[in-house]
Amino acid sequence: MTLNNPTLILILTFSLLLSYSIEALPAPSPQGNEATQAPSPGIGSTEDQKKLVADQLKGALPKAEEYLQKVKKRIEETPGSSPAEQCLKTCVANYEKAIGDLKTVLENLSLDIAQEIESKMSGIKAESEKCGQCFADVEKEDPEITKYNEFFNAISDATMDELNKYNS
Repeated sequence: MTLNNPTLILILTFSLLLSYSIEALPAPSPQGNEATQAPSPGIGSTEDQKKLVADQLKGALPKAEEYLQKVKKRIEETPGSSPAEQCLKTCVANYEKAIGDLKTVLENLSLDIAQEIESKMSGIKAESEKCGQCFADVEKEDPEITKYNEFFNAISDATMDELNKYNS
C-alpha cells in the first residue's frame, strides 16, 4: 500500500491527537493503591476516547469538504454527458452523504449511540467505494478520486478502531 498525502496527514493528525491525549492524562497518585483502582479502557476513559474520536473527525471534516469542492469543480470542467461526468456526479452525491454522516457521528458521540455511529461509519466507507467503482466500470481508475476515497476509508477505519476500543 502506498501512503499518499491524505493518508499521511490523517496518520499524523491521529498520532498528534493520541500523544496529546496521553500527555493530558493525570499522573498516578503516589499515595493511591493501584490494586484498588479500576483499570481504564483504552486511552484513559471512555470520555477521553470519545473526545479523541471527535477531535479526529473535526480535523477531517475540512479536508473532506475540500475534496467535495474539488470534485464539483471537475464536473464544471468535464464535457457534458460523458461517463466521467456521471461518475463525478455520483461521487458528489456520495461525498455529500459521507460528510453529512460524519457530522451525524459527531452529534451521536455525545449521545453515546454506538449502533448509529457504527452504521454511519460503515456507510461512509460504502459511499466512497461506490464512487470509485463507478470509474472502474465506465473508464479506468481515477487517481484523484482514488486518493479521496482512501481518505474517506481511512477516516472510517480509524474512527471505528477507536470506537471499538471503548465499546469492547
